[in-house]
Amino acid sequence: MVEFAIVAPLGFLLLLGVAILGIVEMDAVQLSNLTRDSARAGAICGSSNRAGGTQLPDGSRCSYDHLLTYITNRVKGLPSGTASKPSTGGFGSNCDTTATNAIVCVWTASHGAVSISGTNPLDACAKGDVIEVVTQFNAELYLPLVSKFMATSGTSRSLVADASGTCEQ
Repeated sequence: MVEFAIVAPLGFLLLLGVAILGIVEMDAVQLSNLTRDSARAGAICGSSNRAGGTQLPDGSRCSYDHLLTYITNRVKGLPSGTASKPSTGGFGSNCDTTATNAIVCVWTASHGAVSISGTNPLDACAKGDVIEVVTQFNAELYLPLVSKFMATSGTSRSLVADASGTCEQ
């Protein structure tokens, strides 16, 4: 009985830690999926010559503002944490770093920088160019002991996802 009283709290803590890590991993997979879907949507909408009836997966028409709204709504829909803006360091003139929840960049097929006009990377994306989307989410860790070992700031862990798609129009 005494042994159980000593081991049970440690086992319970281990069980909770595994559950929390599972939640964080689920958030990471969902962030990766939504970033990939966003890059694919940007690639479909990319080009200043895009067809007038082209739509994003949520049914809104293709425009850069609607793409950013699509990304923001998807990131904010993650269940356990808060959306945040990725670090803008290291991004060049081929990236729009002004958006609140994403960084959108355009590259040539050989990974050369494509200069974007204003803050609309979609219009700069010619057929065969690559549009890249970077998102960030702070997953909540819930337990102070888990936070002590896994947190990147406070009681949350920063998750970053990066995906790209080839512009089709």
